[in-house]
Amino acid sequence: KKLLETIRSSGLVQKTSRGWVCGKAEAAFLTGGWLEAYVFSVVRELKGPRDVCRGLKLRAMQSADTGTPPVKNEIDVAFLQENRLFIIECKALKPATRTKSVADFLYTLESVRKNGGLTAKAALLTWGAEPGEGDKARANDNRIRVFAGSSLSQIHIALQTWVQSASD
Repeated sequence: KKLLETIRSSGLVQKTSRGWVCGKAEAAFLTGGWLEAYVFSVVRELKGPRDVCRGLKLRAMQSADTGTPPVKNEIDVAFLQENRLFIIECKALKPATRTKSVADFLYTLESVRKNGGLTAKAALLTWGAEPGEGDKARANDNRIRVFAGSSLSQIHIALQTWVQSASD
């Protein structure tokens, strides 16, 4: 109840006689946008990263050979550190209502990381449900760092360590 009251006082939801209501933008923020905003703010406070951006929209060129349409992706948080691209996908996961699997997020990250150059680094940061062992193995095989569970309680330290270890 205290959390709802805090959210209400910030203007994200309203209490009505029928319950709590909010707009589409507010609902998107409450169901996961807050995590992206939080990680963005943490990365901006780290030592070293520059050109930090949020909601980076990427579009691969259409293939003239196959006629396939261009692929569109959005990266939640991206930044440069010593001329190396870092990308972070942020997901607030709920096991019962998840429409995309962790494997789908990993596939997207793998594809974008490969297009980001030989030294690009990628991470999946999940809050809520933790990725299973198969997903963690796939992430490891594709050089994608997974932040979940206990590492989130000290996310600023975990991210700083990841960035620094990639630069060594």
